[in-house]
Amino acid sequence: NYLEESLQKGREMLVYDNAQLGDVFKNLFAQQGDVAKNAYLAELMMEKLAEAVKRTQDPKKKAALRNVLARLSRRAVNLRVMENTFEQFKSEIRIIREGNDLLIEVVGEMLDLGRPVMDIMFVIYVAVQRQKRVHGVADRVSEFFGNMAEETARLTNEQADAIGNLYKKPMIPIE
Repeated sequence: NYLEESLQKGREMLVYDNAQLGDVFKNLFAQQGDVAKNAYLAELMMEKLAEAVKRTQDPKKKAALRNVLARLSRRAVNLRVMENTFEQFKSEIRIIREGNDLLIEVVGEMLDLGRPVMDIMFVIYVAVQRQKRVHGVADRVSEFFGNMAEETARLTNEQADAIGNLYKKPMIPIE
């Protein structure tokens, strides 16, 4: 019963995890589109700013444009990193969910087949243990009988010799 409960709880956890991962996947998919669009727009703006830096003669304006360009460049790089990270997360989520689906299937099969198999294995195990116990008793009894037969033969021979010797002696020994 403990095994069944553990398997059932494990299956429920996997189903719950898959549901949560499914929601996360959908959110990542939606966010990834916005992130890719923003990264693209940032890169377009960087091109325009780079052109503006080249055209600008005023050093203060040029410095200000370079500052904005550097910050925008950093933002574009971070957006592309985020886009790649989201792609990696989606890939990992797919792998985990597929693994969970396989485990859910295996656990279901174990729950369906497990109880009858466990009952049969228990009956077989008990029978083998009883067989082993009876075999041990029979082995010890056989050894006891063998030892008893040897001892009886030895005692019988001893007594036969003693009686034979007694028979050969005169009734009243005179020396």
